[in-house]
Amino acid sequence: MAGHGSMVAVGSLVLLSVAAMVYTFSGTSAEVPIRGKLASRTGSSEASREQPMAAALVSSFRRLEDSVEEALDASHGEGAELKNEVDSSIVRALSRLQSSLDGLREDLPQLVGSNVAAPEAGARQREQQPATAAAAPGQQQRRYAVVGLAKGIEAELLYRFVRSLRQNTDRGAVDIVLFLDAADGPAGSPLAWVLDAFGVQVRTFEPARFPDKRQQSYHPSSYRWILIRDWMRSLPAGQAYDGVFFTDVRDTVFQGDPFAALAADLDAGGGEAMYAFLEAKPRTIAECGWNAGWVRDCFGEAGLREVGGNVISCSGTSLGTWRAALAYAELVGAEIATNACERNGVDQGMHNYFVYSGKLQAALQKQPGGGALKLVDNESGWVGTVQSMPSLTRDRIGRLLNAERQPYAVVHQYDRSQALKDQLSRQFPWSAEQETTVPK
Repeated sequence: MAGHGSMVAVGSLVLLSVAAMVYTFSGTSAEVPIRGKLASRTGSSEASREQPMAAALVSSFRRLEDSVEEALDASHGEGAELKNEVDSSIVRALSRLQSSLDGLREDLPQLVGSNVAAPEAGARQREQQPATAAAAPGQQQRRYAVVGLAKGIEAELLYRFVRSLRQNTDRGAVDIVLFLDAADGPAGSPLAWVLDAFGVQVRTFEPARFPDKRQQSYHPSSYRWILIRDWMRSLPAGQAYDGVFFTDVRDTVFQGDPFAALAADLDAGGGEAMYAFLEAKPRTIAECGWNAGWVRDCFGEAGLREVGGNVISCSGTSLGTWRAALAYAELVGAEIATNACERNGVDQGMHNYFVYSGKLQAALQKQPGGGALKLVDNESGWVGTVQSMPSLTRDRIGRLLNAERQPYAVVHQYDRSQALKDQLSRQFPWSAEQETTVPK
C-alpha cells in the first residue's frame, strides 16, 4: 500500500459505496419483498413494481463488493506495504466487512425475491463467479463437500483455509466437513469461533477410542482415511454429495472454485470420475527418497519398479464424484487398516501405487456405469503443489499462477514458500483476541 493517503482514498471509496447502497434500500419502498410472502399479499402488478428496487439493491450490493475487493487487492498485491497502524486497522476492518458481505450474499436472493433477475455482472464479477453458484430456477442445485482432517490445527491457519474457500464458492452449495480431535477447539476458543463463523461441519474423534488399538498410534494422515471412509458409508443415499474434494487443511488456501472443472464435466454429461493431482514435472516417484520409500515400505521393491517411473501425485488433494470418491476412500482406508507399513506419509505411497498400478481404475470401473481416473498436471491444472515447484509466479494481485499463467483454484503447501506465507499473513489478518483496540 502506498501510504496513509492511499488508505484514506480507499476508505472513502468504500464508504461512498455503502452510502449508495443504504440510499437505494431506504429511498424506494418501505416494504421489502420476501420470497414466498410477497405473492400472497400483493397482486402481480404490485410485485412487478418492487422489481426495480430489488434490482437496484442487488446492483448496489455488487458495487460495494467490488469496492471492498479492490481495496483488499491493493493492500495484498506485490509490493504492498502497510505504513502504520492506521493502515493495518483499515485493512482489518475491510476484511471484517468482506466477511459480512459473504454472509449477506447468501440472504440477498430471499431478500429481493426469486422473481427478480439480477443485473448483468461486470467483467470482474463474471471472472470470479464460482461454478458452485446457486442453480437457475427449476434446476436442482448440486451439492459439494470439502473434506479434511484438522487435528491440532492453529486457529489462524484454519481461518485462512475456510475464509478463502467461502470467498470462492457458494456457501449454500459447498459444505466444509472437518474431522477434529475431541480435545481441540473447546467452547469459547478462537478455533471454535472460526468453526462457527464459517459454518464448518465438525466430526469429532478420539484416537484412544479407535477399536483397532494399532490405529491409535497411527499418524493422522493415515487414520484420516478410515474416518473419512466410515463417514461416507454412514450417509444415507439422499445426503450423498455430487462431488467431494479431499484436502490437507493446515497448508491449503483457495484462489478459486475447486469444483469448477468437475461441474463443467457434469454439465457436459460426464459420469463418475476421480481426479488425481500431479506434482511438478519431471521428478518421478523413484527419484524422490521419501516417495520411493513409502511405496517400497508398503508394496516392496516390485511395487516400486511397477510405478516408480511416473511423476509424483500428491495425496494431499484429490477430487471425485461421490461414488468415485467413496471407491477411493474404501481402497485407501482398507490398505491403511491392514498393511503394516504405517509411518508418516505412507498414504501418499499408497495413493501413487493405486493411481499408477491400475488398482484405482479397477475400483472405479466397479461403480454403476463405470468411472474414469483423470490425472491433472501441475503445469496446466487448477491445484498447485508448491513444494515441487522450482519457482513461483504471481499476478499483480498476488494469485499464484500455473505455467499457462492461469490462477490456481487451490494452493497446497503454501508454507513451503516464505513469500506466500508473508502474503497470506497480510491477506488474512488474524488476532487471537476477540476484539482489538487500535489508535484512532
